[in-house]
Amino acid sequence: MALNWVNPAGTTGNRIYINGVLRTNLATAVSSTTDTNAPSGWHTYNVTADNGSGEGTPSNSVTVFIQAAAATTVPTSTTPKSGGSGAPTGLSASVQGTTVTLTWTNPSGTHSNHIYLNGILRTTLAAAATSYTDTNPPAGWHTYNVTANNATNEGPISNSVTVYIP
Repeated sequence: MALNWVNPAGTTGNRIYINGVLRTNLATAVSSTTDTNAPSGWHTYNVTADNGSGEGTPSNSVTVFIQAAAATTVPTSTTPKSGGSGAPTGLSASVQGTTVTLTWTNPSGTHSNHIYLNGILRTTLAAAATSYTDTNPPAGWHTYNVTANNATNEGPISNSVTVYIP
């Protein structure tokens, strides 16, 4: 999996996170890296910059599916898969203590939703919903996504939201 980014001024190193867990600590500031050992499955990557005084906030998230050492970027458009709904839009998150509340807007024709935590299916909501409360995610940085399912297929993945659970 190849990752590329732009560092802010003063960056002296970078940290690469996969599914909210530190994967690589780069001692020098670089603008790309390749992860050749990620296991198969859905994974969410973030990059942070270090300026010598501390680590910055995580970058936007990139969610990919790794299959047999090849990576495919998760669809980000609202174009449906064959027979699927479009992607949910406007995914946002709020955190109170260790509870995360997600809200979004579904495309028309949605019958149910899948909630993904760090690229792994967290739960399936049997009826089309526009919110979900995760009452016990593990501590650390986490990325959530939502998909909308119609009667036949799962649609593309929503935008990502990243939260920190103390």
